[in-house]
Amino acid sequence: MLQISILILSTFAVILLSIFIFLLCKKNNKHQEEIKEWQKIQQETIDLKNKLTLALQAGELSVWSYLPEEDGFDLADESTVPQPGMKLHDVTKQLVPEDQEKHRRLVWDIVEGKCDKKVDTFRLVTPDGNIRWYEIYALGVKDENGTVKRLIGTQKDITAQAEREQALHKYLQRSELAIRSANIIQWDYDVVTRKFTRLFIDPTQPDLFIRKPFNFSLHPEDRLVLKHEEDLRAGGKGGSHSLHFRVMMEGDTEYRWVNSFAVPLEQDSTGFVTKLTGLQIDLTPLEKAEESNRMKSAFLANMSHEIRTPLNAIVGFSQLLAQTEDKEEQAEFVRIIENNNNLLLQVINDILDLSKIEAGKMKFIFTDFNVSEVLTDLRQVYMPRLEKGIELICDIPHTVCMIHSEKNRLTQVVSNLLSNAAKFTSKGSITMGYQVVEGGLSFYVTDTGKGIKKENLEQVFERFTKFDSFVPGTGLGLSICQLIVHKLGGQISVESEEGKGSTFRFTIACDPVSITD
Repeated sequence: MLQISILILSTFAVILLSIFIFLLCKKNNKHQEEIKEWQKIQQETIDLKNKLTLALQAGELSVWSYLPEEDGFDLADESTVPQPGMKLHDVTKQLVPEDQEKHRRLVWDIVEGKCDKKVDTFRLVTPDGNIRWYEIYALGVKDENGTVKRLIGTQKDITAQAEREQALHKYLQRSELAIRSANIIQWDYDVVTRKFTRLFIDPTQPDLFIRKPFNFSLHPEDRLVLKHEEDLRAGGKGGSHSLHFRVMMEGDTEYRWVNSFAVPLEQDSTGFVTKLTGLQIDLTPLEKAEESNRMKSAFLANMSHEIRTPLNAIVGFSQLLAQTEDKEEQAEFVRIIENNNNLLLQVINDILDLSKIEAGKMKFIFTDFNVSEVLTDLRQVYMPRLEKGIELICDIPHTVCMIHSEKNRLTQVVSNLLSNAAKFTSKGSITMGYQVVEGGLSFYVTDTGKGIKKENLEQVFERFTKFDSFVPGTGLGLSICQLIVHKLGGQISVESEEGKGSTFRFTIACDPVSITD
C-alpha cells in the first residue's frame, strides 16, 4: 500500500515536474516571441522613419517643432531654419521686415486658438544677403483641455518657384501694359457656339484670365467677311489667320478699323479645331492718319484748283475790262471780278481760320449784342446772292434778344451755313432762325436744296470733305463752324434727306441779357 502511495506520489511529482517544465518552456517560447515581436516593431519603426525621411527629402520638406510655453524650438533637422534652442524672435528677425509680423501672426493665431493650422510663404535673408523663399505649414497639438502645447510644422524652400512666378508676373505686367497701350483685345472663339469671349488678366492672379462676353457690331459692309470665315471654321476648313474689318465696340458710337489675328487653341479627338484664340488690334489711328494724308493731298490739289480758278477769272476779265469801252460790258466784267475776288478771299480766309483755331490763336472777344439784329443783317447781305425765285426767310421770335457772346464768330457760323445753303438750293426757300433753350440759344438754317446722301452724313464736318466737285469751296467751312461752335460751348448737327434739303442746327452757351417781343 505504501509502495502504491509512493508510486502515485512519484507519478504525480513527475507529472507536476513535467507540467512545470512545459510551462517554463512555453513561457520561454512566449518571451522569445515577444522579443521577436519587439524587434519587428523596432525595425518597422526604423523603416517608417527612413521612409518618412525619404518622403520629406523627396518633397524638399524639413520638420520643426515649437513649444509656445517655453518659447523655444526643440526639434529640427540640419536644413531647417529654426534650430533647437532658438527663440521665436531669433527666427523672425532673419526674415525681411515686411514678413516679420506675418510670421508672428502665423504662430500666435494657432496658439491663441484662432485656427488649427495655417500655411504661408516668407522671405528669409541669408548671411550672404540673398533672399530665400520658404513655404511654412504649421499645426497645433492640443492637450485634453484644448490648450495648444506644441506646434509641429514643415518648411519648404520654394525660392526657384517664387522667382519663376515673379519673372512671370513681371512679364505679364509688361505684356498687359503693351496690350493696353496698343489698344489690343485678347479673345477666345468657340467654333461650335460661334461665341467670342474677351480675356482680361486677373490682377490678383496674373497667370489667370477673367472672362467676359465679347460683344461688338460689324460694319454692314464687313459682315459677310466675318460670316464667311466663321462658316469655314465651322466646316473644319480652317479659315484665315488675319482679318481686316470695321467694328463698333459695346458702348461706342462709331466704327473702328481693326486687325484680328487667330490661331487654333483646342482640338477634338478627330483633329477638328473647336476653339481659337486671338488678338484684335485697333488700327483706327493709322487709318485716320492715312485718310488724313489722302485728304491733305486731295486738299492741296483742290486748293490749287480753287485758287487758280478765281485768279484766272480776275486776270482774264481785268484784261477784258481794260480793252472795252462798253459800259454794260464793263459793269458785267466788274461784277465777275468782284465775285471771284470774294471767292478767292473766302478760300484764303478758310485756310487762315483753320490754322488759327488749331494754333489756338483765333481771338474770341465777347460783348453784348442783339441776336435778332445779326440775323436781320445777314438776310440783307444774302438776299442779292440767291438765285431768282429762292425765298430767304428769317424766323426771329423776338425783336430784341441781347446776349453776351462772340458776335463775329457767331456771324461767321451762320454766314457759312447760309452760303452752303445758297450753293445747293436752286428752288424753294432757305430759312434761318433761333430759339431760346435751356443754357443758351439754338440756331438753325434749313433749305430745300439737293440734300446729302445718308452714307455721307457722318463725314459732313470732316476737313477737306466735298461731295460735289463742281461746286466751288475748300471743304473746310463746316469743319471750321464745328470748331467755333465748340469754342462757344455748343454742339452742331445736321439732318438731311437726298433731294429734299438739309437742316443744320447748332447751340451756343449763353444767358440772354434781355428779351423784347
